[in-house]
Amino acid sequence: MKILFWIFSLSIPLTFAAEYMGLSPIPVFILAAAAIVFLARLISRATEELSLHYGETTGAFLSATFGNAVELIIAVLAVGGSRNGIRAVQRG
Repeated sequence: MKILFWIFSLSIPLTFAAEYMGLSPIPVFILAAAAIVFLARLISRATEELSLHYGETTGAFLSATFGNAVELIIAVLAVGGSRNGIRAVQRG
């Protein structure tokens, strides 16, 4: 399992490198998706560790707070990256 952790952790700098080198959007998207999976897992592990230290109530609060961080990041980037992003969100 640790090998997967390190493979996914490499996806973050590889995403930036792929974007900088001008690769097509598909490999950049795949690397970015892997990076988001890695970061979501990292946030999950961090909130679990904090809940062990500070108690279940604080852990539940942190989990609820940071549990939607990935969706929020994707939404902000989707709206900001498109000229019609706000209209697409308003219609949805």
